[in-house]
Amino acid sequence: MGGIGKTTLAKALYAKLYSQFEGRSFLNVMDESKKYGLNAVHNKFVSTLLEEENLHPDAP
Repeated sequence: MGGIGKTTLAKALYAKLYSQFEGRSFLNVMDESKKYGLNAVHNKFVSTLLEEENLHPDAP
């Protein structure tokens, strides 16, 4: 169901409410997973929640 403003609405809600949450992330899973794969999306999600750059799953 493309082109009816779902992402625009989600971005607007996120912009309004994100400061109320300690952990937060906004990812376009469909686009990111097509480009980089689901593992990269997962790593980006976790790294944004932890506010860490370059999160590697095998790092100590």
